[in-house]
Amino acid sequence: MPLSTADIGQMVEGYEQLHNNLVIISTTSSSDLKKLVDEGKFSEELYYELSSISFSIKPLQERREDLFLLIKHFTEQYSQSTGVAYPELPQVILDLLLNYSWPGNISELQSVLEKLFVLGYEDGEYNINELPEKLLSKNYDLLSTGANNTIATLNEIIEGNRSYKEKIIMCKRLVIESAIKKGGNMVAQAASLLQRNRCSLYREMNELKIKVP
Repeated sequence: MPLSTADIGQMVEGYEQLHNNLVIISTTSSSDLKKLVDEGKFSEELYYELSSISFSIKPLQERREDLFLLIKHFTEQYSQSTGVAYPELPQVILDLLLNYSWPGNISELQSVLEKLFVLGYEDGEYNINELPEKLLSKNYDLLSTGANNTIATLNEIIEGNRSYKEKIIMCKRLVIESAIKKGGNMVAQAASLLQRNRCSLYREMNELKIKVP
């Protein structure tokens, strides 16, 4: 069971009273503890008690070679736990996984694969639509969306060799980008045209990799 900072602090303070040796292994994936110590936000004594031996592991986006091994590991793990012999992922899904930045590191990868195995696999086939939009939108940029070719672009999206979810994402991008252009490249105006909350529109633009010209 994960321990809080306070729990670890109490253990460290009292370890001399224990008859047995105490070894604490701790990790953090989102904070620079030394920086927090310098800012007075983390106990300096506790930091040095915990940092006898330290290892710094690069985020997943900086060690792409590990992605293949992790994907294979989680595929085998879910096969064992469910009794289903999941086949290797098709190349189109592998490309999406390999080209994503993985800000949530291994935990995010595990979550995405779990959903794909549980909800997106049936009768020997994987359903790419069960992948999160943030993965799909990374690789399917919209074509030119000038005012004179919106219908042509929409037709190309519909007729293209893409999954239903990918087409929906691209149509969504087309609507938002068109609204931004109609609103004079102002997100507030685009939000008003789309009857959306501006903060929500900003979040969606970020997910879809849409930038204001």
